[in-house]
Amino acid sequence: MKKHVREIFNVFVFSVAIVGMFFLYTEYNAYDYKPLAGPTSMVEPFKQEGVQINAKVYSAQDSRNYLQRNVVADGVHPVQITVQNNTPGYYGLSMRGIPKDLKSANSVSNKVIVEAIPRLIAFKVAGFFFWPLMIPGVIDSIVTFHAHAKLKKDFNAKAVKAEEETVLPYSTVHRIFFMEDSELESHFTVYLKDYKTGRFTPFPVVVNS
Repeated sequence: MKKHVREIFNVFVFSVAIVGMFFLYTEYNAYDYKPLAGPTSMVEPFKQEGVQINAKVYSAQDSRNYLQRNVVADGVHPVQITVQNNTPGYYGLSMRGIPKDLKSANSVSNKVIVEAIPRLIAFKVAGFFFWPLMIPGVIDSIVTFHAHAKLKKDFNAKAVKAEEETVLPYSTVHRIFFMEDSELESHFTVYLKDYKTGRFTPFPVVVNS
């Protein structure tokens, strides 16, 4: 009888391990970097002289599509700006040129990471009372670590930087920034640094929801 129970228990533990490894594989490969898409209202490249900036407020679905997480549910709205430089000049884009109380990409990604802590604790507590549950707990910790490392890298790559990023002549740049609900407006101004004069040039932006 004891041998039969032990065999059942071993099968159960083995099954938990197999399911956990499958979860690890699928979840680790589920996070895909997705490039930011440009708005359809932009000027046809290099046909009209000047600098044009468009903006779009992400919906919850947009956030899931392009950032892999719904940060809108946390009261943070990603706003994508598309800068089209149809001039021979060089411009600098940075957080300094957006006169808003912005949230950094690191703070937003860290908030997403913190939300996973209760689940990790729950696995550890459950594993303390029933050790086979430690297996999915360890696997979940590994998955969470790798997924959040990729998420943080992705957020920082797509976000407007604190330091200046050069917008080359006849090029288009897509970037996002994060702000609170209360900060959203239908119009705002982005200041790009003109590398020729060293001054910040204002460009009006209309936000599309």
